[in-house]
Amino acid sequence: MRKNQERAARLIGNARIVLCQGSGTALSLWVGMIREPARILGAVTTAAEGLALVERERPDLLLATDRLEQGCGLTMAVAVKRLQPLTRVFMVVSRRHRLARLREAIEACCEVLLLESRMGLGQDLTALRSVCSGDSYIDGEIRAALRPRPDGRPAVPRLSPRELEVLQGVAQGWTYGDIALRLYLSVDTVKTHARSLFDKLEARDRAHAAVIGQRLGFID
Repeated sequence: MRKNQERAARLIGNARIVLCQGSGTALSLWVGMIREPARILGAVTTAAEGLALVERERPDLLLATDRLEQGCGLTMAVAVKRLQPLTRVFMVVSRRHRLARLREAIEACCEVLLLESRMGLGQDLTALRSVCSGDSYIDGEIRAALRPRPDGRPAVPRLSPRELEVLQGVAQGWTYGDIALRLYLSVDTVKTHARSLFDKLEARDRAHAAVIGQRLGFID
Protein backbone atom coordinates (compact mmCIF):
# COMPACT_ATOMS: atom_id res chain seq x y z
CA MET A 1 0.00 0.00 0.00
CA ARG A 2 2.79 2.42 0.95
CA LYS A 3 4.63 1.69 -2.29
CA ASN A 4 1.51 2.45 -4.30
CA GLN A 5 1.05 5.73 -2.44
CA GLU A 6 4.65 6.69 -3.13
CA ARG A 7 4.26 5.89 -6.83
CA ALA A 8 1.02 7.87 -7.02
CA ALA A 9 2.66 10.84 -5.29
CA ARG A 10 5.47 10.82 -7.86
CA LEU A 11 2.99 10.65 -10.74
CA ILE A 12 0.89 13.51 -9.37
CA GLY A 13 4.03 15.61 -8.87
CA ASN A 14 3.30 19.32 -8.75
CA ALA A 15 -0.20 19.18 -10.22
CA ARG A 16 -2.72 21.55 -8.68
CA ILE A 17 -5.64 19.40 -7.56
CA VAL A 18 -9.33 19.67 -6.69
CA LEU A 19 -11.03 16.75 -4.92
CA CYS A 20 -14.77 16.16 -5.32
CA GLN A 21 -15.62 12.97 -3.50
CA GLY A 22 -18.78 11.38 -2.16
CA SER A 23 -16.83 8.67 -0.36
CA GLY A 24 -14.82 9.36 2.77
CA THR A 25 -12.68 6.28 2.04
CA ALA A 26 -11.81 7.51 -1.45
CA LEU A 27 -11.06 10.98 -0.10
CA SER A 28 -8.70 9.56 2.55
CA LEU A 29 -6.97 7.42 -0.08
CA TRP A 30 -6.28 10.39 -2.36
CA VAL A 31 -5.15 12.63 0.49
CA GLY A 32 -2.71 9.91 1.53
CA MET A 33 -1.29 9.80 -2.01
CA ILE A 34 -0.74 13.54 -2.30
CA ARG A 35 2.40 14.35 -0.35
CA GLU A 36 2.12 18.10 -0.66
CA PRO A 37 -1.17 19.22 0.95
CA ALA A 38 -0.62 22.68 -0.54
CA ARG A 39 -1.31 21.11 -3.96
CA ILE A 40 -4.91 20.45 -2.91
CA LEU A 41 -6.86 23.58 -3.81
CA GLY A 42 -10.04 22.32 -2.17
CA ALA A 43 -12.04 19.22 -1.27
CA VAL A 44 -15.84 19.18 -1.63
CA THR A 45 -18.65 16.63 -1.64
CA THR A 46 -21.31 17.99 -4.02
CA ALA A 47 -21.45 18.57 -7.77
CA ALA A 48 -22.31 22.27 -7.45
CA GLU A 49 -19.39 22.89 -5.09
CA GLY A 50 -17.03 20.93 -7.34
CA LEU A 51 -17.97 22.87 -10.45
CA ALA A 52 -17.68 26.21 -8.65
CA LEU A 53 -14.30 25.28 -7.20
CA VAL A 54 -12.92 24.20 -10.58
CA GLU A 55 -14.22 27.36 -12.24
CA ARG A 56 -12.59 29.53 -9.59
CA GLU A 57 -9.25 27.73 -9.14
CA ARG A 58 -8.67 26.24 -12.61
CA PRO A 59 -6.81 23.15 -11.34
CA ASP A 60 -4.62 20.86 -13.40
CA LEU A 61 -6.40 17.76 -12.14
CA LEU A 62 -9.87 16.95 -10.82
CA LEU A 63 -10.09 13.74 -8.78
CA ALA A 64 -13.75 12.86 -8.44
CA THR A 65 -16.30 10.11 -7.81
CA ASP A 66 -19.55 9.70 -9.70
CA ARG A 67 -21.48 9.23 -6.45
CA LEU A 68 -21.62 12.49 -4.50
CA GLU A 69 -23.59 13.76 -1.52
CA GLN A 70 -25.60 15.90 -3.93
CA GLY A 71 -25.67 15.73 -7.72
CA CYS A 72 -23.92 13.40 -10.15
CA GLY A 73 -20.15 13.45 -10.54
CA LEU A 74 -20.35 12.42 -14.19
CA THR A 75 -22.65 15.31 -15.05
CA MET A 76 -20.32 17.64 -13.16
CA ALA A 77 -17.31 16.30 -15.09
CA VAL A 78 -18.99 17.03 -18.43
CA ALA A 79 -19.66 20.60 -17.27
CA VAL A 80 -16.04 20.93 -16.08
CA LYS A 81 -14.67 19.92 -19.49
CA ARG A 82 -16.90 22.52 -21.16
CA LEU A 83 -15.82 25.29 -18.79
CA GLN A 84 -12.19 24.31 -18.25
CA PRO A 85 -11.10 21.90 -21.01
CA LEU A 86 -7.48 21.95 -19.78
CA THR A 87 -8.45 20.48 -16.41
CA ARG A 88 -7.80 16.74 -16.55
CA VAL A 89 -10.54 14.57 -15.02
CA PHE A 90 -9.95 11.33 -13.09
CA MET A 91 -13.37 9.83 -12.34
CA VAL A 92 -13.92 6.81 -10.08
CA VAL A 93 -17.16 5.09 -11.11
CA SER A 94 -19.34 3.09 -8.72
CA ARG A 95 -22.59 3.23 -10.73
CA ARG A 96 -21.42 1.40 -13.84
CA HIS A 97 -24.99 0.94 -15.12
CA ARG A 98 -25.42 4.66 -15.85
CA LEU A 99 -24.35 4.21 -19.44
CA ALA A 100 -25.87 7.43 -20.79
CA ARG A 101 -23.84 9.50 -18.31
CA LEU A 102 -20.69 7.47 -18.98
CA ARG A 103 -21.06 7.99 -22.73
CA GLU A 104 -21.48 11.74 -22.22
CA ALA A 105 -18.31 11.83 -20.09
CA ILE A 106 -16.33 10.00 -22.78
CA GLU A 107 -17.65 12.29 -25.51
CA ALA A 108 -16.71 15.31 -23.37
CA CYS A 109 -13.11 13.96 -23.28
CA CYS A 110 -12.92 13.11 -19.60
CA GLU A 111 -9.52 11.47 -19.37
CA VAL A 112 -10.12 8.65 -16.85
CA LEU A 113 -13.18 6.55 -16.06
CA LEU A 114 -12.12 3.83 -13.62
CA LEU A 115 -14.40 1.39 -11.80
CA GLU A 116 -14.27 1.77 -8.03
CA SER A 117 -13.55 -1.95 -7.66
CA ARG A 118 -10.19 -1.44 -9.45
CA MET A 119 -8.89 1.04 -6.88
CA GLY A 120 -5.90 -0.32 -4.99
CA LEU A 121 -5.34 -3.18 -7.46
CA GLY A 122 -2.83 -1.47 -9.74
CA GLN A 123 -5.22 -0.18 -12.40
CA ASP A 124 -5.55 3.07 -10.48
CA LEU A 125 -1.82 3.69 -10.90
CA THR A 126 -2.02 2.81 -14.59
CA ALA A 127 -4.91 5.25 -15.00
CA LEU A 128 -3.08 7.93 -13.02
CA ARG A 129 0.01 7.47 -15.16
CA SER A 130 -2.11 7.91 -18.27
CA VAL A 131 -3.85 11.08 -17.15
CA CYS A 132 -0.61 12.65 -15.87
CA SER A 133 1.11 11.98 -19.19
CA GLY A 134 -1.70 13.48 -21.24
CA ASP A 135 -3.37 10.22 -22.27
CA SER A 136 -6.74 8.74 -21.36
CA TYR A 137 -7.84 5.55 -19.60
CA ILE A 138 -11.36 4.17 -19.98
CA ASP A 139 -12.04 0.99 -18.01
CA GLY A 140 -12.42 -2.00 -20.34
CA GLU A 141 -15.69 -3.04 -18.71
CA ILE A 142 -17.16 0.41 -19.42
CA ARG A 143 -16.02 0.27 -23.04
CA ALA A 144 -17.57 -3.19 -23.44
CA ALA A 145 -20.88 -2.02 -21.97
CA LEU A 146 -21.03 0.84 -24.50
CA ARG A 147 -20.35 -1.26 -27.59
CA PRO A 148 -23.24 -1.60 -30.08
CA ARG A 149 -25.53 -4.56 -29.53
CA PRO A 150 -25.38 -7.63 -31.80
CA ASP A 151 -28.47 -6.37 -33.65
CA GLY A 152 -26.61 -3.16 -34.52
CA ARG A 153 -28.62 -0.92 -32.19
CA PRO A 154 -26.55 1.30 -29.86
CA ALA A 155 -26.12 0.16 -26.26
CA VAL A 156 -27.56 3.52 -25.23
CA PRO A 157 -30.10 5.26 -27.50
CA ARG A 158 -29.74 8.95 -28.16
CA LEU A 159 -32.71 10.90 -26.88
CA SER A 160 -33.61 14.38 -28.06
CA PRO A 161 -33.87 17.18 -25.46
CA ARG A 162 -37.69 17.02 -25.70
CA GLU A 163 -37.69 13.25 -25.27
CA LEU A 164 -35.55 13.64 -22.16
CA GLU A 165 -37.99 16.18 -20.76
CA VAL A 166 -40.92 13.88 -21.45
CA LEU A 167 -39.04 11.00 -19.81
CA GLN A 168 -38.43 13.14 -16.72
CA GLY A 169 -42.14 13.88 -16.54
CA VAL A 170 -43.08 10.24 -17.01
CA ALA A 171 -40.69 9.26 -14.21
CA GLN A 172 -42.36 11.85 -11.96
CA GLY A 173 -45.71 10.19 -12.61
CA TRP A 174 -47.14 13.18 -14.45
CA THR A 175 -49.94 12.74 -16.99
CA TYR A 176 -49.39 13.76 -20.59
CA GLY A 177 -51.57 16.78 -19.84
CA ASP A 178 -49.28 17.76 -16.94
CA ILE A 179 -46.20 17.41 -19.14
CA ALA A 180 -47.83 19.44 -21.92
CA LEU A 181 -48.60 22.30 -19.53
CA ARG A 182 -45.07 22.37 -18.12
CA LEU A 183 -43.39 22.22 -21.54
CA TYR A 184 -45.87 24.56 -23.29
CA LEU A 185 -46.72 21.85 -25.82
CA SER A 186 -49.94 20.26 -27.02
CA VAL A 187 -50.90 16.89 -25.56
CA ASP A 188 -50.67 15.34 -29.04
CA THR A 189 -47.08 16.61 -29.39
CA VAL A 190 -46.17 15.13 -26.00
CA LYS A 191 -47.68 11.80 -27.06
CA THR A 192 -45.62 11.87 -30.27
CA HIS A 193 -42.42 12.41 -28.25
CA ALA A 194 -43.49 9.66 -25.86
CA ARG A 195 -44.02 7.16 -28.70
CA SER A 196 -40.57 7.94 -30.10
CA LEU A 197 -39.09 7.66 -26.60
CA PHE A 198 -40.73 4.27 -25.96
CA ASP A 199 -39.47 2.98 -29.31
CA LYS A 200 -35.88 4.05 -28.61
CA LEU A 201 -35.93 2.57 -25.11
CA GLU A 202 -37.87 -0.52 -26.27
CA ALA A 203 -40.27 0.18 -23.41
CA ARG A 204 -43.67 -1.46 -23.08
CA ASP A 205 -45.33 1.43 -21.26
CA ARG A 206 -44.69 4.51 -19.14
CA ALA A 207 -43.56 2.62 -16.04
CA HIS A 208 -41.19 0.46 -18.07
CA ALA A 209 -39.74 3.57 -19.75
CA ALA A 210 -39.08 5.15 -16.35
CA VAL A 211 -37.28 2.02 -15.12
CA ILE A 212 -35.13 1.79 -18.26
CA GLY A 213 -34.38 5.53 -18.10
CA GLN A 214 -33.13 5.20 -14.54
CA ARG A 215 -31.10 2.07 -15.33
CA LEU A 216 -29.33 3.73 -18.25
CA GLY A 217 -28.71 6.94 -16.35
CA PHE A 218 -30.97 9.31 -18.27
CA ILE A 219 -32.69 10.21 -14.99
CA ASP A 220 -31.69 10.01 -11.34
